[in-house]
Amino acid sequence: MSNRPNSVSIGSDVYALGVILFELLVEKRPPRSRAESQVRLLCRSLKHRKLTSSSLPPEARISDSGQDSPLIDLVAGARHLPHELRCIVAKALAYDVDQRYQSADALGADLESFLRNEPISAIDPSRRYLLRKFFRRHRLATTFAVLVSGSLIAGFGLAVWGWMEASTQRDIAQVEMERSDMALDFVTEMLQSIDPDFAASGDLMVMQELLATAARRAGDVLLDHPDIEAEIQGIIGATYVALNDLDRAEVHLRRSLALSRQENLGMQALQSKRSLALLYQNQRDFERSEALYDQILDQREILAAQPVQYYDTRVQLGALYADTGRPEQARETIEPVLETIREEHAGEMIGVQLSGLSALARAYQAQGAMEQAETTYREQEALARDWDSPMARRHLSDGLNGRAIVYLEQQRPADAEPLLRESLALTRQRLGDDHPLTLPALSNLGSSLRQQGELDQAREALESAYEISRQHHGRTAFNTVLIRYNLGNLLRETGADREALEVHQWVVSTAESESVFQDVLPIYRTGLGQTLLAAGDDYRAAEVLETAVLGLEERYGVDHRRTLEAVESLLKALENLGRSEDMAYWRERYDELL
Repeated sequence: MSNRPNSVSIGSDVYALGVILFELLVEKRPPRSRAESQVRLLCRSLKHRKLTSSSLPPEARISDSGQDSPLIDLVAGARHLPHELRCIVAKALAYDVDQRYQSADALGADLESFLRNEPISAIDPSRRYLLRKFFRRHRLATTFAVLVSGSLIAGFGLAVWGWMEASTQRDIAQVEMERSDMALDFVTEMLQSIDPDFAASGDLMVMQELLATAARRAGDVLLDHPDIEAEIQGIIGATYVALNDLDRAEVHLRRSLALSRQENLGMQALQSKRSLALLYQNQRDFERSEALYDQILDQREILAAQPVQYYDTRVQLGALYADTGRPEQARETIEPVLETIREEHAGEMIGVQLSGLSALARAYQAQGAMEQAETTYREQEALARDWDSPMARRHLSDGLNGRAIVYLEQQRPADAEPLLRESLALTRQRLGDDHPLTLPALSNLGSSLRQQGELDQAREALESAYEISRQHHGRTAFNTVLIRYNLGNLLRETGADREALEVHQWVVSTAESESVFQDVLPIYRTGLGQTLLAAGDDYRAAEVLETAVLGLEERYGVDHRRTLEAVESLLKALENLGRSEDMAYWRERYDELL
């Protein structure tokens, strides 16, 4: 077989594909296949990380006629292409067949890897390269986990599709690429001690090590580049939020915010504030979170150039309203956003739209409008299934879990179960069996199985969820306590009243000591009262249940299902005690509703 590019073989087919790819990207033809020296020089130049006309040797810049070599134009035309894409083209055009892709499939596989931000075979898999690819790939995933709609658009992420932009935009993209590369070079240089096997595995643990290393050195290395440090500190802080390491997250986000203010980096300051607002939301410190969202939305001039930031912040504020018992405010905030982005930004803000639909559905649930909530969750699911993005699965899982909760509220556990199993499978496929984001579906699956009388399976699911939450969040964290409360309900239903009583007493005692539990404390008291009733302690049951009913009335209203269930248990305790006058009072108050 000949080594020449135009020899008839699979190699020649690959070369022909390389020529087509070069023409599509550069809008110029590469040298003819017989021009060995020019083909070799072009391919060598394309592999330079920072491609300039000086990438060509001096003798290659002048043609035989004394004019500028055509290679100069070709290099200039390819300058805007990402380095990896140029390496793919160079490998397809390689003069020697054994240096070329061995099949069209291999070329296609590298192009697909490039689009997925995965390592490509056209570049040697050095430690630095693997770390660079890992950081770029996992930055997208972790920042999405922090801000579902992708609010951290600025940062390390490079617009890998920038080579498709018009030539006037290419210059801007080049400047942004160089700036992003500076930030990324800093990270990869200082992370050389990390085992690249971790990077290849995609284990989330490596991200924690990357962040810890970055945090130790950022201030020292970037003293002369506070704008870059602000960006890096913001990414570190936001990623710590995603990992639920909120104490470390706050340190880095406050550092980013201080540097952003010092350097007049308006958009970076807003991004850090958004991450802080989400952090406080996760801590259920809703007052501080809401204040930050309001501050961000006041910065209209800065947000005008970033509509995604503006609309996403409004959606997050609406979600906060929905989760703090203000569904009407939530709808007033979210519905205009959804209407606007559907009409004016169709397809451009799918992430924001999906987050908005989820928050709007929760607002409907809080109002007891279960049919509207179900319809909204179905819209979220359909949009997520049609979205060709790795982020879609997170939104789909969220929508399935939300609709399942609607069914559980309606006492339709059999309808909820398949949704929860699909949601759980999607999350486990993405993140593994023991990731904290499996908790909503796993815990709700336990509740669904409990309602269907599948108590052994329900206990297995709830105990698994409890262990994951305890290990990742701590014993007294909000999610951990909630799951343990549900375990107590299950124990009561299996007749293990003493174990259930011990669990529910601990849950209520823990909830009474922390303000973060105030919204759910009446629910926990209801469970404790029902367990006391099952254990035969009618006096304490009546006392606890009366307090629970008053709290549920304030939180949910007199006609909410939870309130009515608590009243029924209270009436039973009062009947056992023979307190007819107290029974008459509650009967009169709730007779029509019961």
